[in-house]
Amino acid sequence: DSDYFDDFPEAAIQIVYNLLNAASFSNQTVYKNAIRRIRQAAGLKQNRRLRDDANFYIHYSALIHLNNSRGLNLTYERKIKEAESFIENNKHKFPGIRLSNFYFDLAKSYFFLNDFEKANDILHGIYQNQPVKGQAIDFYVHSRLLYCLTCFELNQVDLMISAAKSVAEFMKRNLVYFNFEKRIINFIVKDLPFFQSKSPEVKMKKFQKLKSEFDLIFDSPYEVQVLKYFNYYLWIENKIAQYQ
Repeated sequence: DSDYFDDFPEAAIQIVYNLLNAASFSNQTVYKNAIRRIRQAAGLKQNRRLRDDANFYIHYSALIHLNNSRGLNLTYERKIKEAESFIENNKHKFPGIRLSNFYFDLAKSYFFLNDFEKANDILHGIYQNQPVKGQAIDFYVHSRLLYCLTCFELNQVDLMISAAKSVAEFMKRNLVYFNFEKRIINFIVKDLPFFQSKSPEVKMKKFQKLKSEFDLIFDSPYEVQVLKYFNYYLWIENKIAQYQ
């Protein structure tokens, strides 16, 4: 509603941002309307902070959308680089918790572009700025699990194992060591270190088995919530396709 947006711009931007993410996969018409409305807010000249917030949400929601897509292309790559350029030029304007979340999705984007060095560098930057007051435990866990996966792709096996064991201890201390976490940590520590010596067929079968186990784990509405932090299914599917 135009009047609501004019009268309560801060609340309206937050509502449109939430709508943007909710509709990005289910209703393209609503998604396009939300994009159009928030871009109008980004053009506001009389309120710099609201304009910055609108631009933040435009780029952040684009990263969230891309990280749940089934394939990346040159258009996606351009959007990722635009998002990176925006946050690098404007990071002094936003609080730490928002920056961490943005950079985490930026790291995921580069990971799915197979730019593992870039993803690794971004995750390292997140760690240098930790702890961030108010940051969720799940953020800590899944950003570090992604770091383990980048280490695997860069063949940094010792660092991968060390990071995985460290996050496992953190989860145990914080009582968040559930079925998904147990299985992914076990896979990282016991399977991934020996992948280089395996045939493509064996690698593919291990990932197929992992996917089947995740199917059972994610029958639980509680366990499936981890997919909000990282699309582990997409990662597995990409690896299966790689080894076929």
